[in-house]
Amino acid sequence: MRNHILVTLGILLSFLYFLFFSNTLAEQKQELVKSSTNQVTELENQIELLTSQVSDYENTLYGVGGASSIPENLTTGDFVFPIAEEDFLRYSSPYGLRRSPFTNILTQHEGVDIATVWRAQVVSVSDGVVTEHWPPPGAVINGTVFRGHPVYGGVLRIRHDNGLETLYAHMSETFVNQNDIVSAGEVIGRVGNTGISTGQHLHFEIFINGDTVNPMVYLSELPEFEQN
Repeated sequence: MRNHILVTLGILLSFLYFLFFSNTLAEQKQELVKSSTNQVTELENQIELLTSQVSDYENTLYGVGGASSIPENLTTGDFVFPIAEEDFLRYSSPYGLRRSPFTNILTQHEGVDIATVWRAQVVSVSDGVVTEHWPPPGAVINGTVFRGHPVYGGVLRIRHDNGLETLYAHMSETFVNQNDIVSAGEVIGRVGNTGISTGQHLHFEIFINGDTVNPMVYLSELPEFEQN
């Protein structure tokens, strides 16, 4: 009888232990699933944040539309540097957000500034048509005295192929007029300090389908970049 009771008690204890152990495993499984789900959610949030940061960085680096907006032939060597190589000094201000030298407020700088020698020649980077012309302040054409662009002074904007446009600003002289056809390397003006400017330089912009992109995507492929 005693042995029977002991056996029954042993079976009962085994069942209780198995039941407890099973519940513990189930709880551990639930905790593991919960923890894994939280980790997945956290990773998804990190991926979303990184994707957003990459997009913001591309917009800063390349302009609206990101790298996908850059034509394949933009860096093929079909373009020339906007300043003669011997006149190039340095890149004095980059594309993107910067503190304005006049207000100290963060503003978007839509081009790059190229420091150069006094009245260096400015050339068209590619074949195109002049679509915008602001003669520099003081220029006299057919008896008319011009004041220049209120910000950029002497300005030329040229339309090239594939939705590409370029803009040249702060010039002291312009040698072509609106609707003129220009060739790659053709002298279109001279560097100056016109408009709102802190010193002699060429402000150079590139547009793709009307949106600015970082000119360094193009300029970095040219020999002058190595001198920066």
